[in-house]
Formats: sequence, C-alpha cells, structure tokens
Amino acid sequence: MANNVKPAGTEKKPGVWKSFAVLMTSVKVPWVWVGLATLVSLFGAQLSLIIPDATAQVAAGDVSMGAILFMVGCMFLSALETSVRQIFGRIASSKTEMNFQKLMLKKNLSLPMPFFDKNMANRLITRTTSDSTLIAEFFGWSVPFIPAAFYKLVGVIIILGQYGCWPWKPSCSPSFSWLPSSPAGWASPGTTASRAR
Repeated sequence: MANNVKPAGTEKKPGVWKSFAVLMTSVKVPWVWVGLATLVSLFGAQLSLIIPDATAQVAAGDVSMGAILFMVGCMFLSALETSVRQIFGRIASSKTEMNFQKLMLKKNLSLPMPFFDKNMANRLITRTTSDSTLIAEFFGWSVPFIPAAFYKLVGVIIILGQYGCWPWKPSCSPSFSWLPSSPAGWASPGTTASRAR
C-alpha cells in the first residue's frame, strides 16, 4: 500500500503547448487576413531575392532603360509590399485580439463565484490583456513571417547552388591578397596603395 502512494507534487500536469493548442482552437482567428498577410510576405521574400540581381546588373554597367526601370520597379514593389503587409498584419492582429477578449469575457461571466474569491481580479485582468496581446502578435506577425523566412532561406541556398558558390568553399571566399602581410605594412599607406594597384 505504501508503494502506491505518490509524493505530493508529482502528478502529471497538462503541458503548456497542449493548453496553448486548445486555446488556439477556441479563438476565432481571422484566417483570411492571416493568409493575405502571409501571401504578401512571401511576395516580399521573392522580391528580396530579385533585387540584388537587378542592382548588380546596373552596377556591372548595364544602364539601359529596361534595367533601370526593372530595378526601380522592384524597389517600389518592395516598399509597397512592406506597407501592405503591415496593414494586413495589423488587421489580423486586431481582429484576433478582439475575438480573444470576447471569448475570455464570456468564460469569466460563466465562472462560479468561489473562483473569484481564490483569484484576484487584477490578476485576471492582467492575464486577459497580456495573453490577448501575445496571441494577436502570434497570428498577426509571427505566422505570416515564418513561411516567408523559410522561403527566403531556401531561395538563397538555391541561388548559391546555381552559381556553385558556397560559404565553405575556398574558391568563393573573397580574396584579400592586396592586404599587407606584416603589421609594418599597415603603418605605411604607400605600401598598401601600391599592393592594391
């Protein structure tokens, strides 16, 4: 009988992520606005992969009207994408926070009176406001940002693979042969300039 007795505090409690998942399913998330913000973020990630090529093309000497217009258009679309993404993210965040506060108000009104005797009112208000802010930021900003971040990472890896250039390859590392080989060379600007030429 003594072996069947469990020490106090060893009961298995539900995990934090499980409670968080249950809470997420209870809140009415504006998936339309979250999806729009995600699509705009993916579009911005694609632009961030195109702009370096357009800028390098102009820097290499291609000053044709088409190359310049392409670079300016990419920069304009990038600025527009940032504004639209912030608008969609803010709408999704605000709607999520509003729905969560409605849910918490409905649950608080259905709680028995002894619950409010054990829990202070200021604690309940703090939890309601802080949790609603965290959930709103999660759906309004984190959810649209994560797919775009992975898309950009994969895109950079693909571009590096197309050029056959990887950070761990010595052939891709920048050449610093113009630097002086000894500390004395750093003190003489003439020596450094002659090596750079």
